[in-house]
Amino acid sequence: MNIFDFLGVYSYLRTGNKVTQHVKHIDEVPDSKKHWPMIGQVKKDGVYCLVVKTDNGTKLFSRTGKELTNVQMLTRQIDMYVKSNMPNAIYITELCNDACSLEVISGMISPNRVKPISKDLIATLSYSYLAFHDALFFNEFIEGYSSRAYIERFWWLAKRLPKRFDLLDIYFLDKEEDADKFYDTVIAKNNEGVVFKQLDYKMSDWKAGHKGYRMMKRVRGVSYDLRCIDIEEGKGKYAGKVTNLIFRWKNDKTIKAMLGKGWTHKDAEDMLYDPDVIGQIFEVHALQESSKGKLRLPKVGERRHDKCRPDV
Repeated sequence: MNIFDFLGVYSYLRTGNKVTQHVKHIDEVPDSKKHWPMIGQVKKDGVYCLVVKTDNGTKLFSRTGKELTNVQMLTRQIDMYVKSNMPNAIYITELCNDACSLEVISGMISPNRVKPISKDLIATLSYSYLAFHDALFFNEFIEGYSSRAYIERFWWLAKRLPKRFDLLDIYFLDKEEDADKFYDTVIAKNNEGVVFKQLDYKMSDWKAGHKGYRMMKRVRGVSYDLRCIDIEEGKGKYAGKVTNLIFRWKNDKTIKAMLGKGWTHKDAEDMLYDPDVIGQIFEVHALQESSKGKLRLPKVGERRHDKCRPDV
């Protein structure tokens, strides 16, 4: 079952990355689209989760609208409050678990999971909780648009969410320097990062599929200087341009990374025919190194002309 089935509308009303709104790194958003003051929230290191509460019960869905598995404990907790002041709506949350890594919890609740989880993992699953940060009415989610500003949606949520559930606090940041201080404070407490949301009513509506100025993030990251061993040309409108560089990684593995901020279309064209790219060292930055030794969301940074040996 997908989220639209559960809501009783056309199953494929929206699919994939069109189901909900997305977050973009704040450095990739033009300054003209950043209106101060802004709202800041701690970014939890969890799995994006849509909580759909109806008269017929509660179900949890992924960002792409697929039903999550092994989450009965969480749905039962919410259904206990059917008669409370928690109304039927779609609540946007992070599904977190402080007893295991993000990769482990993601695997346990994956919509595609078929294999039963072990007894040990069942015990770990009991530490799962939901961190609430946004909410939509059914008609807004189905239409893919809410004209209500984020601050209005947040206060609606804050007034109706039972106290037993976690609500991510909001902080008002007057200028960019305040955002930097807030980020430093959040990272010092070992959080993943910060999500910034517009306070301006005209820029803080909700739009399915949008990725940009409405909601931005700044996260902790890792960075390695790696040697490029191959290039990958794009297809379609990206033909004639480099889309990925391939780097030597640990244990004879490779890492494929897209060109990040600072690289232009002209750079991508020139790079395709530059014989010196292969063998050069580039900075590769990513969200984090996973427990399996992979880099999450790697991007190519500057070419390190000052280095002759890679970090790995």
